[in-house]
Amino acid sequence: MTLSSAIPETDSVLETSPSGPPGVGEWIFYRIPGATAAALGLVAIGVNFANVIGRYAFSAPIVWAEELLRYALIWIVYLGAIMVTWRFEHLSVDIFVRSRGPVMRKALRIAFDVSLLATSAIVILTAINVVGLLRMLGKTSVIMGLPLEVPHFAVLFGFAMQVLAVIWRWMLPVSANSAGRRRPQDPAG
Repeated sequence: MTLSSAIPETDSVLETSPSGPPGVGEWIFYRIPGATAAALGLVAIGVNFANVIGRYAFSAPIVWAEELLRYALIWIVYLGAIMVTWRFEHLSVDIFVRSRGPVMRKALRIAFDVSLLATSAIVILTAINVVGLLRMLGKTSVIMGLPLEVPHFAVLFGFAMQVLAVIWRWMLPVSANSAGRRRPQDPAG
C-alpha cells in the first residue's frame, strides 16, 4: 500500500462510507469522542443553568461554575478536533481543490495530512512538557482546586488522537463499493 492510495479522492470521506455497522475506527475517533463531548456539553449547560438560577433567584452563585465551563469547553474543542480529523471535515476553502483532477486532489490531501502530522508533532512535544511541568509543580486551578494538567492534557490528547486518526485512515483497506477509495470506517466493524 502506498501513502497516496490511502487518501480519499472525494471531498468528504462520508461520501465513501459504506452502509453497514460502524467500524472500530469510527467508534474510537468519532462516536466515543462525540458522546463524551455531548455529555460534557450537557453538564456545562446544567451547571450554567443552575448558576443562573442560583445567582439571580437566590443571590447564591456557584463560584466554581465559570471555571468548570471553561475547562469543559477546552475538552469539547479537542474532542471535536478528533472527530473532524477522522471524517476529513476540516474547515477549508476548497474551491482550489475541487477544480483539480483526482491526482492533484490526492496530492493535496497528502500534503494536508503531512502538515497536520508535522504540526501535531510540535504541539504534542510542547504539550508533554507543559503537562509534565504542571504536574511536577503541583499547580491547581484557583477555585476548584483541579490539577491544571487535566485541562492542559486535552491539548495533548486531542492532537495525539488526531495523529492516530490520520494513520488509521491511511491503513484502511480499499472498499469494493467505493471505486478504489479508502473507507472512513475500518473493516473490523
